[in-house]
Amino acid sequence: MRKLSKKEVSTFLKKAYRFFKDKRNQLLFKKLPKEKSRSKKKHRLVTVMGKYDCDGYNETISVDYRYEIVPSIIHETLHALHEKWTEKKVYKEEKRYLKSLTQKQALNLLRCFLDNLR
Repeated sequence: MRKLSKKEVSTFLKKAYRFFKDKRNQLLFKKLPKEKSRSKKKHRLVTVMGKYDCDGYNETISVDYRYEIVPSIIHETLHALHEKWTEKKVYKEEKRYLKSLTQKQALNLLRCFLDNLR
């Protein structure tokens, strides 16, 4: 899996910052309950580290502060920016962004998310 280019990372970060600053979108930092697995074979509760919801007008990203914060922010932001992507595609791209972000970019992403909590 190749690392993303600086331009690809920069484009994602600009879109993420715009999403975070949009007053219609809600960013939450809270404990999330376990959910039933969506797998047809496994009927068990799974840990939820982040969640993206959209009601047609308002969008919400919730991140559970007890788990990996930056990966969860990236993951849920990818869901918000690419609603038609499958969970597998989002997960794959999340890993690519994590590999490609610099420490400063990760800190700025986290700071922007936290500054816009509602």
